[in-house]
Amino acid sequence: MPPIGPGRPGRRALASIRTPRLDLVAMPLGFMVAVLAGEEGLAAALLGLSEPPRWGRQAAEVLQLPLEDADAPPAHRAWLYRAVVTRDTHTLVGWAGFASPPGAGGTAEVGVGVLPAHRGHGLETEALRAVSAWGLRQGARAVIARVGTSDRATGAPRGSPGGGSPTSASASSRRT
Repeated sequence: MPPIGPGRPGRRALASIRTPRLDLVAMPLGFMVAVLAGEEGLAAALLGLSEPPRWGRQAAEVLQLPLEDADAPPAHRAWLYRAVVTRDTHTLVGWAGFASPPGAGGTAEVGVGVLPAHRGHGLETEALRAVSAWGLRQGARAVIARVGTSDRATGAPRGSPGGGSPTSASASSRRT
């Protein structure tokens, strides 16, 4: 099955990361710009969503890293945040990805967030496992997850910079 959503002109879309219920989809530049401009209908059409994304004030923070690196080579962009979309309803439920490719020591930092309306169904765990496993298959030696524990207090998205407590490493995501 081809990746969801168009790439930039002259570029191939990055392949989706698939789970039993989710597609983790690379976010094309047009989608990110449309979300930030409040053009939810256009954003939905660009990513093939069944309804407009409802990120609200979280959009600017979530999209900061992938937007800054939109012109990076595909090998770099593949590591950045992806839209987490339900396969059955084509609804955007969150984001998952890395701050950047692994550093010199082979460690990659993963962030995952699920929008409040979709929490409590295991989607965040499913996305975290999938993106972490993908990172390890791509050559990361370890994956460190930032875990947000108090996103309501900060108003920041879980799994993003400023979203709760930026500590906690996932030792179970280490490759041997």
